[in-house]
Amino acid sequence: MGRNLDKLTTLAAAPGVEGGTSKSDNKDEVARLGCTARIREIREEVQNLITILKLLDDAAKVEDERARPREIGKKFTRVSETFEPNATSVDGLLSQIGQVFATSPATRDLLSDTVVRIGNNWDQAVYEWKAIKQEYEPTRSKVLRGEPLVAGEGDGPLKAGARMRPYLNEVVYWSSFVTIPYRINEHLDTLYQGQPLDFHAMFADELPDKDQRTKLLGFLKAHPASVTGVIDVERGVILKASPRGKRTLSGLLPVVAAAAGAPTLYLYALATRSVEVKNDALAAYLVSTYILVVAGAILHVVLDALKQWRGGDRGFSAMGDWFAWLDVKRGPNVISVFTVLAVFVASLAISTVAIEPLAALAIGYGSDSVFDVVIKRFDSAISKTVESTMKVMGQAPSTG
Repeated sequence: MGRNLDKLTTLAAAPGVEGGTSKSDNKDEVARLGCTARIREIREEVQNLITILKLLDDAAKVEDERARPREIGKKFTRVSETFEPNATSVDGLLSQIGQVFATSPATRDLLSDTVVRIGNNWDQAVYEWKAIKQEYEPTRSKVLRGEPLVAGEGDGPLKAGARMRPYLNEVVYWSSFVTIPYRINEHLDTLYQGQPLDFHAMFADELPDKDQRTKLLGFLKAHPASVTGVIDVERGVILKASPRGKRTLSGLLPVVAAAAGAPTLYLYALATRSVEVKNDALAAYLVSTYILVVAGAILHVVLDALKQWRGGDRGFSAMGDWFAWLDVKRGPNVISVFTVLAVFVASLAISTVAIEPLAALAIGYGSDSVFDVVIKRFDSAISKTVESTMKVMGQAPSTG
């Protein structure tokens, strides 16, 4: 199973035909898309059968022992009238896929094992249906003639769901295995960086069984090249991310933003004398203190991720994949960098003494918590400075 499924999920990441490909490649691409469309149709036909089998479940709820056999007979006839044309359609679609395989070895190499699983489970479902139909036929004749039945004699069709659904559900699963990765990437293309795609909500119609959706999501996570996103199986979401080759560069953006803070702080210090530091030591003080503030913020992120990991939460976190986390959280991380910078600048402005190393770590570690307090004090201090400056210049702002 492994080799072909790996190839299939890898191709899902780029389902279109790239420019400059050979005619043979284009032919295989057309063949693959044709097979995928037929597999999608097979899934629709089988899901219809799963739905129609619920009629027999409804018949089982009839409590009147005399009316129950006739109701079961009616529902069985309705199910049979649906099953026969659907079965013919599925058989025809499987045959068409076989014909495509005969003309496109590359498509056969890619999809054959999945199609075989679909076909085998379908054959088992059909076998069970024929067996149930054959077993029920004598009883059905009695029901139509109005002959009395012994208790439970007319309940044969009620076993159809239990006997057929496991195989029909497998057909749906393996069909979705082929079709869903393409749809995932189509949806991700419409999202912003880091925006989550609710996998269970989006694909419940295509793969109704939640356990099967979780199983498929786990497989896709084990094959990360299959989708242009980061998969969080535990939360059932896929986060929009950059293509894998660009994640490292994307993840460096917060680092660049953090590095840009150092010269910004230096320029700020040249314009103020709010800290008791000799001018010749000013640069070293600013850089070292800023590094400690950033280190405190990083320490906060690492400890949060570690606590999540040690707590048994295996959802998406920085501990799982740092570059993927930096990429997906690129926007919030950049905002966090500027938050840290703003808190540090405000702390410098309101502080009358040099910030100690431990205090610098604490400022970075708790930047989110102290932001409101520090900014309010900074706003108060800067307002007083502006007012004093305006008075000195003889342009005090009016109070009215």
